[in-house]
This record gives sequence, structure tokens and C-alpha cells, in this order.
Amino acid sequence: MSRSPDGVEAILSGVDTGQRVRNAWTDLIGISHLEHMQVLVSPDSPICPKGWIGVLEVTDCVTATVPREGLKYAVEFALSHLTALQAVSPQALLPNFPTMNEVLGPASLFYPEKFVPTADLAEVDEVAVHQIAPLIRDALPKDIERAGSATSRERRL
Repeated sequence: MSRSPDGVEAILSGVDTGQRVRNAWTDLIGISHLEHMQVLVSPDSPICPKGWIGVLEVTDCVTATVPREGLKYAVEFALSHLTALQAVSPQALLPNFPTMNEVLGPASLFYPEKFVPTADLAEVDEVAVHQIAPLIRDALPKDIERAGSATSRERRL
């Protein structure tokens, strides 16, 4: 065990970053382990919006979630022709799904090797709604919904 500068204990020693990342994703998805390629039926998948197909690549393991059983075989077949990195590339994935009309991502995440206290990273500025009103006004409704942060009152600004 190591202790962070602000006194918060972090269990880091003896577990490599890759293993911690795999453990975090398996806990989030609700599975015991990541496989080289797996497709799960998960209508409420935590890795993509409801009703979407989600594809996650972690340490060369590809996990896809589909919202219904009827899509499982098609996604398994499409992914079986791709490398792990291609599986999360819209350019490589889209030809396998000709009816797909919208893509979110890919999103790249950074996993530090050591504990980094967030208090040392940046300050948080509080702003009033009127200060961000131009951003909300110019945003597309679907982007506002995805952000989940704007109320109908804020959308009218």
C-alpha cells in the first residue's frame, strides 16, 4: 500500500496498471474477465448509449455489447475479421455495418502508472448559466441530451 500526498490510501503496489484497468472495466461491465473477443447482450450497457452497439478495446481484448440477441452473431462475425485496434476504428468497423448511421468516439483514455491526486491537477471555476448560454444555444439538441447537463430552461437561453 502506498499513501498519497493528501493522506488518502491507494492500493497500488503489486498490481500493474494494465491489471487495474482490466479489473475496473470488468467490474463496470459486470463480467469476470476480458477475453480476446467477446460479444455480450446488454440492453443497458454501461459502455454505450441505450440501444447502441458498444465496442471496447483494453490491452488487445475486444468486448462488444449489443442491445438484443439478434445482433450478437452479426457483430461477432464483423469483429472476427478485425484486429483489436481495427475493432475500435470507425473507418474499419463501418464497412461491416452498412446500416450504421451515427458513431460516438473513439475515446482514448489515459491510465497513469502512479496515483495522481486530482487536487494538484487543476482548479475548478464555477460559472453562471448566462456565461455558458452561448455554448448551449449553439449546441445541437442531441449533443445537449448526450451531455445530460442542460435543462429545458437552459436550452431556451
